[in-house]
Amino acid sequence: MNEDYFPNSLFGLPDVYVDRAFTSFDEPVYIDAGPSPYGGSRIGCFIKCPQLYSWQYECGISLGNEALEWGSLGHTFAAHAYARMGAEQGGVLIGMAEKQATWPSPLAYVTDPEMIVSPLDACKRWCSEHDVWRDFAEVVECWTELFDRFPRPPGRILGVEIPVTMVVGYTERSGLGLYVVEPDRPIEIPLMKANDPNASILKRGGWVDPRIFEGVGWRHVVTGAEVDPCLLEMPGHPEHGRPILSTKRLDAVLERRRDGTMCPEVWDHKNLMRIEPKKAGTAYRVDLSFNVYRIFGEQVWGSTAFDRASVVFHAVQKRPGKKGGARQFERLSVPPAPEVIRRLPGRIMDAEHRLALLQLETLRGDRILDDWDAAINADQSPCSGRYGECRAQGICCEGRAAKGYR
Repeated sequence: MNEDYFPNSLFGLPDVYVDRAFTSFDEPVYIDAGPSPYGGSRIGCFIKCPQLYSWQYECGISLGNEALEWGSLGHTFAAHAYARMGAEQGGVLIGMAEKQATWPSPLAYVTDPEMIVSPLDACKRWCSEHDVWRDFAEVVECWTELFDRFPRPPGRILGVEIPVTMVVGYTERSGLGLYVVEPDRPIEIPLMKANDPNASILKRGGWVDPRIFEGVGWRHVVTGAEVDPCLLEMPGHPEHGRPILSTKRLDAVLERRRDGTMCPEVWDHKNLMRIEPKKAGTAYRVDLSFNVYRIFGEQVWGSTAFDRASVVFHAVQKRPGKKGGARQFERLSVPPAPEVIRRLPGRIMDAEHRLALLQLETLRGDRILDDWDAAINADQSPCSGRYGECRAQGICCEGRAAKGYR
């Protein structure tokens, strides 16, 4: 093994992550590839269509989202496979699963690949916990094909499913921004999942108690600068006064040699029916999550090291294009979108306040969930996008009662 190419280091990942990582374990580590409390899927769903958000997150209606289940299982396979590669290369930082659904999940630093659950066993555990086996065989076949064709690590794998917390706020030097932070004392943020009736916010009052943030100081993970958070200003709302947070799990963090230089990269795995390479530079360039990756990378490594090729859209074709053919796998760079990044803190803050207002009006009885704002456009709207027809379309057109939902 070339030690120059695979150094035993974490290439500048923030010390606060490494310092709080577990290094000894009673049993092999199972990696948490699940959602985060203030992730792009959550607020992105609201921005796309508040009515869809209400069905999934407030009513707890399961829409049988096959793409989401397939993707979650695929991420589980990928996380454990890449983590084992990273352990073999000298050590890898990973986000562990935990019994309590809180954020941030604990971190582990593992140097022995046998102390990480195998990809196959991890997928079996995911299916058992979620009682969903429909896609198991196909997901395993797909990702096994990928690693059969690309058995060598794509670079030095530094981290897998690393939990990252950002806050919309101000620093004395840079003003308003979205900053990668760590709290100055441990906090546990409840993790609520979509499509889970027991986690439905308006049904069970499952709010994040803003008092858990009282007295918490937020500091930038690299510079240590104090960040003054923007707060949710919605008197009467159960979460009035909490900081505006953005949370994310980094699918994979690597260092790779490009043009003779070792460069950091952040990868996002996407499981797709059809891969269209041009979309990496169009649709995903304005995507919330991909811009959060760039913000993270530029704050941790600087914009010179974390260059325009450092955010990678890892496209995985779920099924072969032709019977008996091979699947398509692509690693595509998502170019920067500086204007999107400039506006992102304000857009996240505005969306959180619009969501809180709808929730507050519903709690007061001034509005019902069936009257939340909806996307009403032609065929290029969120109602019919690249993943097909929205699974809530029947509810929107005929109502909850007609579809058997209370």
